[in-house]
Amino acid sequence: MFANIPGLIIVAPSCPGDAKALLKSAIRSNNPVLYFEHKSLYNNLGPVGDEQYILPIGKAIIKKRGKDVTIVSYSHAVTTCLEAAAVLSLQDEIEVEVIDLATLKPMDKDAVLRSVKKTGRLLVVHDSPEYGGYGAEVVSLVTGDSDCFASLAANPRRLCGKESPIPFAPELELAVIPSKEEVVEAVRSLFSPA
Repeated sequence: MFANIPGLIIVAPSCPGDAKALLKSAIRSNNPVLYFEHKSLYNNLGPVGDEQYILPIGKAIIKKRGKDVTIVSYSHAVTTCLEAAAVLSLQDEIEVEVIDLATLKPMDKDAVLRSVKKTGRLLVVHDSPEYGGYGAEVVSLVTGDSDCFASLAANPRRLCGKESPIPFAPELELAVIPSKEEVVEAVRSLFSPA
Protein backbone atom coordinates (compact mmCIF):
# COMPACT_ATOMS: atom_id res chain seq x y z
CA MET A 1 0.00 0.00 0.00
CA PHE A 2 2.78 2.46 0.87
CA ALA A 3 5.25 1.12 -1.72
CA ASN A 4 3.57 3.00 -4.58
CA ILE A 5 4.08 6.44 -3.00
CA PRO A 6 6.84 8.27 -4.91
CA GLY A 7 9.86 9.32 -2.87
CA LEU A 8 8.93 7.21 0.14
CA ILE A 9 11.54 4.80 1.54
CA ILE A 10 10.42 1.67 3.41
CA VAL A 11 12.69 -0.32 5.71
CA ALA A 12 11.97 -3.43 7.80
CA PRO A 13 14.82 -4.78 9.97
CA SER A 14 15.09 -8.45 10.92
CA CYS A 15 17.42 -8.36 13.94
CA PRO A 16 18.62 -5.92 16.63
CA GLY A 17 21.80 -4.91 14.79
CA ASP A 18 19.93 -4.19 11.58
CA ALA A 19 17.25 -2.31 13.54
CA LYS A 20 19.84 0.09 14.91
CA ALA A 21 21.75 0.43 11.63
CA LEU A 22 18.60 1.03 9.54
CA LEU A 23 17.26 3.55 12.04
CA LYS A 24 20.51 5.50 11.76
CA SER A 25 20.24 5.41 7.95
CA ALA A 26 16.60 6.50 8.12
CA ILE A 27 17.49 9.48 10.30
CA ARG A 28 20.22 10.52 7.85
CA SER A 29 17.98 10.20 4.80
CA ASN A 30 16.72 13.29 3.00
CA ASN A 31 13.52 11.44 2.04
CA PRO A 32 10.66 10.35 4.29
CA VAL A 33 11.21 6.84 5.65
CA LEU A 34 8.65 4.36 6.94
CA TYR A 35 10.37 2.17 9.52
CA PHE A 36 8.45 -1.07 10.09
CA GLU A 37 9.62 -2.94 13.16
CA HIS A 38 8.11 -6.34 14.01
CA LYS A 39 7.10 -6.73 17.65
CA SER A 40 9.14 -9.93 17.92
CA LEU A 41 12.31 -7.83 17.72
CA TYR A 42 11.57 -6.13 21.03
CA ASN A 43 12.72 -9.10 23.11
CA ASN A 44 15.55 -10.21 20.82
CA LEU A 45 19.07 -9.86 22.08
CA GLY A 46 21.99 -9.63 19.72
CA PRO A 47 24.98 -7.59 18.67
CA VAL A 48 24.22 -4.09 17.45
CA GLY A 49 27.61 -3.17 15.98
CA ASP A 50 29.69 -0.17 16.83
CA GLU A 51 28.52 3.44 16.73
CA GLN A 52 29.62 3.86 13.10
CA TYR A 53 27.74 0.81 11.79
CA ILE A 54 24.92 1.66 9.38
CA LEU A 55 23.10 -0.27 6.67
CA PRO A 56 22.84 1.60 3.39
CA ILE A 57 19.26 2.13 2.29
CA GLY A 58 18.49 0.10 -0.81
CA LYS A 59 20.96 -2.72 -0.08
CA ALA A 60 19.81 -6.24 0.73
CA ILE A 61 21.71 -8.44 3.16
CA ILE A 62 22.67 -11.99 2.27
CA LYS A 63 22.07 -13.67 5.64
CA LYS A 64 23.13 -17.10 4.37
CA ARG A 65 24.88 -18.09 1.17
CA GLY A 66 23.64 -21.06 -0.84
CA LYS A 67 23.63 -22.53 -4.34
CA ASP A 68 20.37 -24.45 -4.70
CA VAL A 69 17.48 -22.07 -3.98
CA THR A 70 16.97 -18.40 -3.11
CA ILE A 71 14.64 -17.33 -0.33
CA VAL A 72 13.81 -13.63 -0.27
CA SER A 73 12.25 -12.27 2.89
CA TYR A 74 12.22 -9.34 5.30
CA SER A 75 11.55 -8.48 8.92
CA HIS A 76 10.55 -11.26 11.33
CA ALA A 77 10.16 -13.87 8.57
CA VAL A 78 13.93 -13.83 7.92
CA THR A 79 14.53 -15.68 11.20
CA THR A 80 12.00 -18.34 10.20
CA CYS A 81 13.73 -18.71 6.81
CA LEU A 82 17.16 -19.12 8.42
CA GLU A 83 15.79 -21.83 10.71
CA ALA A 84 14.25 -23.60 7.71
CA ALA A 85 17.53 -23.29 5.77
CA ALA A 86 19.35 -25.10 8.59
CA VAL A 87 16.82 -27.95 8.48
CA LEU A 88 17.04 -28.22 4.68
CA SER A 89 20.83 -28.33 4.79
CA LEU A 90 20.85 -31.14 7.37
CA GLN A 91 17.95 -33.24 6.12
CA ASP A 92 17.94 -32.66 2.35
CA GLU A 93 21.41 -31.30 1.57
CA ILE A 94 19.70 -28.30 -0.03
CA GLU A 95 21.83 -25.18 0.34
CA VAL A 96 19.57 -22.15 0.64
CA GLU A 97 20.59 -18.56 -0.01
CA VAL A 98 18.59 -16.32 2.33
CA ILE A 99 18.26 -12.69 1.27
CA ASP A 100 16.96 -10.16 3.78
CA LEU A 101 15.66 -7.24 1.74
CA ALA A 102 15.96 -4.90 4.78
CA THR A 103 14.83 -2.05 2.49
CA LEU A 104 11.57 -2.79 0.70
CA LYS A 105 11.69 0.44 -1.25
CA PRO A 106 13.96 0.91 -3.05
CA MET A 107 14.45 -2.84 -3.44
CA ASP A 108 17.94 -4.18 -4.11
CA LYS A 109 16.95 -5.68 -7.45
CA ASP A 110 20.51 -6.62 -8.40
CA ALA A 111 20.99 -8.80 -5.31
CA VAL A 112 17.74 -10.66 -5.96
CA LEU A 113 18.36 -11.18 -9.68
CA ARG A 114 21.99 -12.24 -9.16
CA SER A 115 20.98 -14.83 -6.58
CA VAL A 116 18.07 -16.29 -8.56
CA LYS A 117 20.23 -16.53 -11.70
CA LYS A 118 22.72 -18.53 -9.62
CA THR A 119 20.22 -20.87 -7.91
CA GLY A 120 17.43 -21.12 -10.51
CA ARG A 121 14.77 -21.27 -7.81
CA LEU A 122 12.90 -18.61 -5.81
CA LEU A 123 10.71 -18.64 -2.74
CA VAL A 124 9.47 -15.35 -1.29
CA VAL A 125 8.34 -15.49 2.34
CA HIS A 126 6.50 -12.79 4.28
CA ASP A 127 3.89 -12.51 7.03
CA SER A 128 1.40 -10.41 5.03
CA PRO A 129 -1.43 -12.05 3.08
CA GLU A 130 -0.56 -13.15 -0.45
CA TYR A 131 -3.01 -10.89 -2.31
CA GLY A 132 -1.38 -7.48 -2.74
CA GLY A 133 1.65 -8.61 -0.74
CA TYR A 134 5.24 -7.62 -1.40
CA GLY A 135 6.08 -11.11 -2.67
CA ALA A 136 4.26 -10.36 -5.92
CA GLU A 137 6.67 -7.49 -6.56
CA VAL A 138 9.69 -9.76 -6.10
CA VAL A 139 8.25 -12.48 -8.35
CA SER A 140 7.37 -9.83 -10.95
CA LEU A 141 10.96 -8.58 -10.89
CA VAL A 142 12.35 -12.08 -11.46
CA THR A 143 9.89 -13.11 -14.19
CA GLY A 144 10.20 -9.74 -15.92
CA ASP A 145 13.96 -10.07 -16.38
CA SER A 146 14.52 -12.26 -19.46
CA ASP A 147 17.91 -13.62 -18.34
CA CYS A 148 16.65 -14.42 -14.86
CA PHE A 149 13.44 -15.95 -16.20
CA ALA A 150 15.46 -18.18 -18.55
CA SER A 151 17.55 -19.41 -15.62
CA LEU A 152 14.54 -20.65 -13.61
CA ALA A 153 14.44 -24.40 -12.96
CA ALA A 154 11.05 -24.12 -11.20
CA ASN A 155 8.19 -21.66 -11.02
CA PRO A 156 8.81 -18.93 -8.42
CA ARG A 157 6.70 -19.39 -5.33
CA ARG A 158 5.29 -17.19 -2.56
CA LEU A 159 4.65 -18.33 0.99
CA CYS A 160 2.63 -15.72 2.81
CA GLY A 161 0.47 -15.15 5.85
CA LYS A 162 -3.10 -16.35 5.89
CA GLU A 163 -5.95 -14.09 4.71
CA SER A 164 -6.53 -12.79 8.22
CA PRO A 165 -5.44 -9.93 10.43
CA ILE A 166 -2.43 -11.04 12.45
CA PRO A 167 -3.67 -11.76 15.98
CA PHE A 168 -1.88 -10.35 19.00
CA ALA A 169 -1.90 -13.57 21.03
CA PRO A 170 1.33 -15.50 20.24
CA GLU A 171 -0.40 -18.87 19.79
CA LEU A 172 -2.90 -17.41 17.34
CA GLU A 173 -0.23 -15.41 15.53
CA LEU A 174 1.72 -18.61 14.85
CA ALA A 175 -1.36 -20.05 13.15
CA VAL A 176 -1.45 -17.15 10.68
CA ILE A 177 2.18 -16.48 9.71
CA PRO A 178 4.43 -18.92 7.77
CA SER A 179 6.16 -21.49 9.98
CA LYS A 180 9.59 -23.06 9.66
CA GLU A 181 7.91 -26.31 8.62
CA GLU A 182 5.89 -24.56 5.90
CA VAL A 183 9.05 -22.92 4.55
CA VAL A 184 10.81 -26.31 4.47
CA GLU A 185 7.91 -27.89 2.56
CA ALA A 186 7.67 -24.94 0.14
CA VAL A 187 11.38 -25.25 -0.68
CA ARG A 188 11.09 -29.01 -1.15
CA SER A 189 8.20 -28.43 -3.57
CA LEU A 190 10.53 -26.39 -5.78
CA PHE A 191 12.56 -29.57 -6.35
CA SER A 192 9.58 -31.84 -7.05
CA PRO A 193 8.60 -32.68 -10.60
CA ALA A 194 5.54 -30.72 -11.73
